[in-house]
Amino acid sequence: MWHEVISAKWGIFVESVSDIEDQGKTMRYFQKIENEWIASRSKVSVDELNEMVKRKELWVSGLDAIKYGFADKYIGTK
Repeated sequence: MWHEVISAKWGIFVESVSDIEDQGKTMRYFQKIENEWIASRSKVSVDELNEMVKRKELWVSGLDAIKYGFADKYIGTK
């Protein structure tokens, strides 16, 4: 499973539009770094990975994990 970076807050917060924009820029930066790292070690481009996780979670089966290059093989197989 892979998804966009998320932020959780509890309680009552008062934030300005600028605060929210800054938080969004920071979160997009971390998402970019993470997706670039995964893409560099798989068969999926950064753009493809961005689309796969945009506004949703990416769940893959074992076969899909191998197909996309997220995994090399099943444990216990040759």
